[in-house]
Amino acid sequence: GEVLPYAAITVKGSGTGTISNAEGRYELTLQPGSYTIVFQFLGFQTVQKSVQISSGFETLDVRMAEQVFRLDEVAIGKGKEDPAYS
Repeated sequence: GEVLPYAAITVKGSGTGTISNAEGRYELTLQPGSYTIVFQFLGFQTVQKSVQISSGFETLDVRMAEQVFRLDEVAIGKGKEDPAYS
């Protein structure tokens, strides 16, 4: 139920997109037509919503579910150079 600040919102198949603000609000300027809007935020499942734009403003809110990542163990040792240096 919390807003997700700075989530990525893109129009699938185009170079159009934006980032939500600190309150989770965003705005995309689109010509009339059918679009698939993709919502992404690290740690949450990606959501795709289809929308039909006619004229004026359309409001599209989504609810994103948390996504759990399971990472393999990390081995830490000394003696080797950090690969980030190269």
